[in-house]
Amino acid sequence: MKTLLRSLPVMAILFFLGAYTLQAHEIKLYLDQKAQVNEPVRIEFALGHFPDEFDHEHPFFQQVGASKLVVLDQDGAVIPLDYELQNDRYVAEFTPEQEGVYWVVSHTSRGVVDRTDRTPAAGMQLRYYDAKAPLVVGDGEPPAAWPTFLHVEIQSTDSVPARVGESFTGQVSYKGEKLADQAVLVVSPSERARELVTDEQGRVEMDFNEPGTWLIKTTVVDEDRSGAYGGEDYDRARYNSSMYLEVRE
Repeated sequence: MKTLLRSLPVMAILFFLGAYTLQAHEIKLYLDQKAQVNEPVRIEFALGHFPDEFDHEHPFFQQVGASKLVVLDQDGAVIPLDYELQNDRYVAEFTPEQEGVYWVVSHTSRGVVDRTDRTPAAGMQLRYYDAKAPLVVGDGEPPAAWPTFLHVEIQSTDSVPARVGESFTGQVSYKGEKLADQAVLVVSPSERARELVTDEQGRVEMDFNEPGTWLIKTTVVDEDRSGAYGGEDYDRARYNSSMYLEVRE
């Protein structure tokens, strides 16, 4: 297995990319990450570029409408959510019945995408676009980024940051395997981007110096996975996995 986003071999080295608009599409997942018992939480997800560009005219937007959208509670229960199309995004509602910590997770397949004409050739890719965000109900502490059913994601044993100035150590995992030398893109609400690289244990440390919603994204390509999907053959699988964290003053 190889990763797509390679950069520098040492976790501690990073660079600022300045004012930055992401060119690659991702699943945008929006919700107020603090809530109260028995009060509905509006959840929006869409296709676009972080932080505020929507692309509902892209052909993939219709496939986003077949996403698996769920809430996971701390006891392992999976709560599927229904949603509907509203203009340039899909909208769901979740009403928590008890205090605690939850994760909202979206999982989408784009199907097979032909990238054989790229230089260098990138093959026939089975693509997945995933996103998750925490939800704290009541007066509890922010949750750790515990594992979900996603194949690629950022996990942790520590709590995610809640306030400006706090740091966070995440760990990139693919099917339970920790990925070393894996690039992780961290983008602030003002679109300042940093690319970090995981250490030999798959870990990367981040700090958060602005209030608002942050994007943490990693992309993994498994060149050893092949098969057929939707009647098309693929020779690799590509996972685009995003996590959104709301950081307050």
